[in-house]
Amino acid sequence: MRGIVITKGIAIPEGIAIPKPGRARRPDFLVVGAGLFGSVFAREATDRGLHCLVIERRPHVGGNVYTYEHSPKRPIVVHKYGAHIFKTNSERVWKYVLRFADFNRYTNQVLARFGDSLYNLPFNMNTFHQLWGVITPAEAEEVIARQTAPYRAAEPRNLEL
Repeated sequence: MRGIVITKGIAIPEGIAIPKPGRARRPDFLVVGAGLFGSVFAREATDRGLHCLVIERRPHVGGNVYTYEHSPKRPIVVHKYGAHIFKTNSERVWKYVLRFADFNRYTNQVLARFGDSLYNLPFNMNTFHQLWGVITPAEAEEVIARQTAPYRAAEPRNLEL
């Protein structure tokens, strides 16, 4: 994440004012946690002329989506708290997040193994073709309707029949 100042073990997003001793302005907001919500809230409030004091126990902002470069010689981006995928159809949201971070192109492709076969998840026409040999959505709907028919009249007591 760009625009972070680390001072005395505290991560402060760029643009968040650090008061000088004796000249501290009372903050309009105390933001506890510089994860996604806290960081965005503080950024937006500061852009509107408000003063935020952000406190964070970790030595970085971004919460669980924090990343860092493994080494200057080998710029491998490490997802410290596990992989994360950012997805949006909103051009406005996309332009906003690109102000703060660079993104790599990634398409999530999940496969599930059952027996000796691999299947696409979430289910798609390729999955249905592998399972039942169907080619059209209408054929898949027909098989699904036939397989679920015995359970339509059941009164489930929980998530199982």
